[in-house]
Amino acid sequence: MAKYCLIQDYSAWLQRQQQLKLWFDLAKLLGLSIHEDVEFQRELEQYRLQYECLRLFERLAVSFGPG
Repeated sequence: MAKYCLIQDYSAWLQRQQQLKLWFDLAKLLGLSIHEDVEFQRELEQYRLQYECLRLFERLAVSFGPG
C-alpha cells in the first residue's frame, strides 16, 4: 500500500481528482458504463487508496520536540 501513498504534487492530485469526479458524474448522467473501462477503474482505485493514506496520516498522533 505504501506505493500508493506517494503524492508528489498535491495541487495537481486534487485537480485530477476533481476531473475524475466530473467524468464520473458525466458518465453517470449520460448512462455510460464506466465499470467496463479498465483504465478509469485503475485510476479511480489509485485515488481511493491515496485518499485512504491521507486519512490514515491525518489520524496519526504527531509530536514535535521532546516528549
